[in-house]
Amino acid sequence: MSVLRWLASGEAALLAWAVAAGYLLGRVRPGQRLLAWAEDRDLGPHGPAWWAAQAVGLAAVAWMLTVHPRRSMANRRSWQEARNVQRSPAVRMPAPRLDPNWAANRRATDPNPTTDDGEDRPA
Repeated sequence: MSVLRWLASGEAALLAWAVAAGYLLGRVRPGQRLLAWAEDRDLGPHGPAWWAAQAVGLAAVAWMLTVHPRRSMANRRSWQEARNVQRSPAVRMPAPRLDPNWAANRRATDPNPTTDDGEDRPA
């Protein structure tokens, strides 16, 4: 009897509406569309749309820092690392040293020596 009473109350209807609204918001994804709109307005002139885009971007950053703080900080660290690598001067490697007697050294350590015509040499 208590289940029927609960279904008759407004709580069941409120729960059904909340589930339906959550499902629709998950399918439509208004946050992604709003952020895409804000990213398109970010390069334009500084009018009212630009300021609205800044507010949307700020809300998105606040959301990420609130909901996914570890991932957000890891992304920030990796971006800083990449930026520092780009700004650092190029590291020059020393030129390799070439041995002028490389052919003689190679022939002396060759386990299967051959003659110039490709035939095996007697050991």
